[in-house]
Amino acid sequence: MPFSRTEEGKIYQRPFGGMTTHYGKGIAQRTCAAADRTGHAMLHTLYQQSLAHGATVFVEYFALDLIFDTDGSCIGVLALDMNEGTMHFFRAHGVVLATGGMSYPATGSDGSGYGLARQAGHRITPLRPSLVRVDCRDPFCADLSGLSLKNVALSLWRQGGKKPLYKELGEMLFTHTGVSGPLVLSASAYMDGAAGDYAMAVDLKPGLTPEQLDARLLRDLDDNKNRDLGNTLIVVEHDEETMQIGRASCRERE
Repeated sequence: MPFSRTEEGKIYQRPFGGMTTHYGKGIAQRTCAAADRTGHAMLHTLYQQSLAHGATVFVEYFALDLIFDTDGSCIGVLALDMNEGTMHFFRAHGVVLATGGMSYPATGSDGSGYGLARQAGHRITPLRPSLVRVDCRDPFCADLSGLSLKNVALSLWRQGGKKPLYKELGEMLFTHTGVSGPLVLSASAYMDGAAGDYAMAVDLKPGLTPEQLDARLLRDLDDNKNRDLGNTLIVVEHDEETMQIGRASCRERE
């Protein structure tokens, strides 16, 4: 893998959703990354190594059933060639299920792999989306699409709850339908109820007390007292790398 490197020549590692230390008390940097193209680099590396070792790739084949012998050992897979509509039996000494989860049906991760795992005798825990982006009903999210926030504090609340289900410092970004990024992916793992039951709060300056933030805003307004208020706020927003502070009602993306 062509991983990115640090100045010391070590493999670059970054935080990613769900990775914490001390059972959620800290953020772990365990994800080895190839810039922002990790998935693309991984796909090409896997394909190149498959060619180097003489592996045959069957494209557009859908696994339908696992085949077992009388001893209960898996000896192959029954698959459908979706281009020709024909059935094929692949005999194997070992079978590895790598079907993905169930969060991205458009890519083939529709949950069908869990059915094959059950067939093989594995116990499957109740499934729900996790480490996914979050859609928000508030329209301002679409206006902020593409905005990336760093060193912010994200809190996840159940509507009507008194304590946050999740609160952490890190990075996030706005999409055309809601929010995503490492903080949001981690927070989504704590969303186990129905859609619309949650709210998210973003503290853009968690290192400042309310008094310090007030003083900062008053100073910026005083420095730009000859500007229109709208232009002054734009100056403040760009200086802070932020544009809005809001509380958004959210639902988990399925």
